[in-house]
This record gives sequence, C-alpha cells and structure tokens, in this order.
Amino acid sequence: MKPIKRLLVVALLGVMLTGCASLRPSDLPPEARGVVLVPVSSGFVRVGQPFLRAQDGQFQIHGTVAAAYGSRTTESTHLEIFFLDAAGDLLRMTTAHFSPRNLISRYPGRSGSYSLILESLPVGTARIEVRARQDNQV
Repeated sequence: MKPIKRLLVVALLGVMLTGCASLRPSDLPPEARGVVLVPVSSGFVRVGQPFLRAQDGQFQIHGTVAAAYGSRTTESTHLEIFFLDAAGDLLRMTTAHFSPRNLISRYPGRSGSYSLILESLPVGTARIEVRARQDNQV
C-alpha cells in the first residue's frame, strides 16, 4: 500500500473510532439512553446535529449553528430546546443563545456554538428538539 493511502486509512480509522467512543450510549445514564436529538433550522440559522453528554452528574446539550444561505443577520435569532415525551407532548422548553450572535453568511464557514447545562432531564424525555427561532416569531 502506498504511504499516502496508508496515512488516509489510518486517519479515517482514527476519526471513526474517536467518534464512536464519544457517542456510546453506554456512557449516558439510563434515563438518557435512547433519547433522540433533532435539529430544526429556520430561514436564518441552520442548526447542526445536537449532542448530549453526561458529566459530573449533569447533562450538557451542545452543538453548532451557521447562518442560512442569504440571511443578512442572525442577531435576533435564539434557540429553543424542547423536551418531548414518546407521544410528542411537551415536558419542558428552555431558551439558549449561540455565540457569536451574528453569523453573517457572506463569510463562508463561519459558525457558532451553543451549550446548555441541565441538572437533570425531565422524566420521560424521549426526544429533544433544538429549534432556531426569530425573536419576533410567534
């Protein structure tokens, strides 16, 4: 095998193994295993795949956001995190902000991030939706 191919294979395996190790459901407490995380983008902000992790007895929901194509500003957009049960009923909703606040889309690749720390998940949580929302949306 040529050195460049070997390096590519090793790098690919490293990425796959690292990703699998950080996303193992067994790393989560029983109440968080099987929870589905769903990104919901808006016309202004694209929400990347959210992640859930447990650390020091707390839960953290984190992820990335980027400006949607053609949006001029994202300063009036925030994130709403919905905790839903298996029937789709709302258990709790909380708000989070991303940083930086303005992700001007004319700068390709500019993105922001968010992080929300929770003491616990609402009992019965089956699905968590991270929704981008304009401040003036009803």
